[in-house]
Amino acid sequence: MGERYENQEGDTYLEQSQSLTHDRFEGELYPRLPYGLEAFRNPVESDHKPCPHCGAVKGQLHEPLCDYEECPACGLQVMSCDCGIFTEDAVPA
Repeated sequence: MGERYENQEGDTYLEQSQSLTHDRFEGELYPRLPYGLEAFRNPVESDHKPCPHCGAVKGQLHEPLCDYEECPACGLQVMSCDCGIFTEDAVPA
C-alpha cells in the first residue's frame, strides 16, 4: 500500500480524502466512486480486503488519483484515462 501522510490533527491522507467527494472536469462536478463500485475491477475483491494501493475499505473513497480509482467522467482508470483529472481536481461538493 501507499505511504500514509498525516496532518497536524493526525488524520491520514485517506481520512482527509473522504471530504473530497467530487472531481472537477470541464466545468462540471462529478461524484467520485467509492471502493467496490468500480466498473473496471472485480467488485468481489472489495468484500475481502482493502484497496491494495491506498487502503480504502469498501464504501470509502480512494485517495485522489489512486491506482484503483475509477474516473467518474469516462469510467476508466482515472490515472490512465485521457480526461486529465488530477489530484487537485478532487474537491468537496
